[in-house]
Amino acid sequence: MVRYLGNQFPRGYYKTFANGLLLLPNLGTWYGFNQISEYDAMGLRNYQQLKQHIGFFGGGMEVFNNMPNFNALRFLGAKYLVFPKNMGMYLIQKSPKQFRLAIMSERVVILEQPAMPRAYILNVPDRKQLDVMLKDLMINPDESHVLSVKSYHLDKNGSENVYYSISKPGFLVLNENYYPGWVAQLDNQHLEIENLLGLRVIPVPAGNHTINIFYKPNSFRQGLVLSLCSLFIWLILAIYAYKEPKTQ
Repeated sequence: MVRYLGNQFPRGYYKTFANGLLLLPNLGTWYGFNQISEYDAMGLRNYQQLKQHIGFFGGGMEVFNNMPNFNALRFLGAKYLVFPKNMGMYLIQKSPKQFRLAIMSERVVILEQPAMPRAYILNVPDRKQLDVMLKDLMINPDESHVLSVKSYHLDKNGSENVYYSISKPGFLVLNENYYPGWVAQLDNQHLEIENLLGLRVIPVPAGNHTINIFYKPNSFRQGLVLSLCSLFIWLILAIYAYKEPKTQ
């Protein structure tokens, strides 16, 4: 099962949802940090609003044992669904047009469903309409209501590279949780990343552009400055100790 999901990873960069403990928490959820230091981004406080639409997650490992809200999962980009075999076969029989059987073992099945992509453009003039449209997509996640980007690449460290082409300004929606420290650059110019419904949203200009998104928190810069200051002080002390005349 894990090998199958790993093989699917480059094909559109969709996400996985697992019922119960069929997969380890870091393999059965979606990420903002893409497994940096085994960190599960679903635990972030500003992601709780999105999780509530799926249902109730219980336990310290945040497992989900009930039937989820599949529209909420589709909105969050969960294309691959891992279920016990009996539950998965029931879903296929109940909704054959929504689910496709991807792979089956003796006890577990992986289903596929249509899901929103990792990155897309919303062609709306202001943030008020943007908020309304995102909420509508959460209820009815239909990819035909959004503009596709020309290309998308996700690195294993969570960094993203997006190329798009639009005739008028819009908003780039990244299907990843918002967290301070993420930086966006368009043609080497800084862009603001906003928090909307817990997702990363970036106002983008018209034209053909490439946006690079990467994690660069203030704590990293502060740590770098402190390290350089410490090195500078150490060098001064070393030079002073070397030049100091030795006593007989």
